[in-house]
Amino acid sequence: MKKTLLIIVICCALIASWVLLIGNKKELATVTIHEIVRKDLKKVVELSGSVTSGNIYVVSSTTGGKVDSVYVQEGELIKPSDVLIKLNTDLIDIELKKAKLELSQIESMLDSTSTPVSGQSSMPSAIQTMEERAKIALALSQSVGLDMESFNSAFSEEMVEEYADFQAALTSSLTSETLEDYEQSFNKTQSVNQTQKELANLAVSSLEESIESMSLKSEISGEVISVNCLSGAFLAPGMPAMVVADLNEIIIEAVAFEKDISHLEENMDVNIFTNDDSEFYHIGHISKVGSLESSVSEYQSSDVMAKITIIPNSSFSSKIGSSTDIEVVLDGRENILALPVDCITGETNVFVVEDDVIHTREITTGFTDGYYIEIISGLNEGETVVLCPEDLIEGDKVEIE
Repeated sequence: MKKTLLIIVICCALIASWVLLIGNKKELATVTIHEIVRKDLKKVVELSGSVTSGNIYVVSSTTGGKVDSVYVQEGELIKPSDVLIKLNTDLIDIELKKAKLELSQIESMLDSTSTPVSGQSSMPSAIQTMEERAKIALALSQSVGLDMESFNSAFSEEMVEEYADFQAALTSSLTSETLEDYEQSFNKTQSVNQTQKELANLAVSSLEESIESMSLKSEISGEVISVNCLSGAFLAPGMPAMVVADLNEIIIEAVAFEKDISHLEENMDVNIFTNDDSEFYHIGHISKVGSLESSVSEYQSSDVMAKITIIPNSSFSSKIGSSTDIEVVLDGRENILALPVDCITGETNVFVVEDDVIHTREITTGFTDGYYIEIISGLNEGETVVLCPEDLIEGDKVEIE
């Protein structure tokens, strides 16, 4: 019995010792290390932008109308002489034919009327009409075989005398005042006819210009970046039917938030990265920093931002509408020892690992880009430090991940 009790006591003591030993033993921490290397650091403002043109022309019609034909598609290069869209002109064609016919009639009327010569007698319309009818009658008589003598003998003596008396009486009645009144009336009539001719000419020209305006063109050469109409559809007056961008005035429009605006100035150089080649970048410069404006983001929070206009160098060739990343370098250092800022604990301390044991090292730091920081003293190239140290103290044993 005593022997059994002794065994139980010994076992309890062993168990208690084992539990106490395990409870006091600290697990090894697993850490990630970072090697000290030389890097180029730069403090930058990063922007996102899109490629557009500084010279955009919107093709539209002041009158509107039905679209007969659309001759180009998005992405095509065009010149100002190219017809891009043709609107239906059937109704205007009919009006033009009428206007030309009216103009022709007015011109014929003006050509058939001779202008009186100042200082000479002008024959009144009654005499002129009678003589014209006599000539017509003579022509008709000759066409049926009567000669001049036969035609004259066909008139009785009374008819000849009547005609002579009528002509004498009419001629004697033409006083200077009568001739002057006639001349004024004639000139007034001619003036009215000339005005009608000018109005008819104006109508024809206006209709011809209207037909010409139904062939929509661009005032600039460039690339068609938008087509907003189809054949057979109705184009409303003033509606943007097509948009053309001048490829000789390529710009990049970017947006900067309020915190970055104070760092940006006109004529600052920028690096432009495109999706075509993320490793290669183009050089450009800021041409305009816009005014701050408030806008509501997709999360319904108010953002204060400004539009930044950037002009790339001549080698830049990305398509209209493509996206770009903009880097504005504010300051930088080249070929310096650096480590991630997340390696620093406290103010100027880091943890180094020697024989799987943590040791504290004090360092002196300098320039930072926000991600990496310059090491002025305390560490050498090739040494390693703990990245993102948490809950570590001097002397802790660790294992490296």
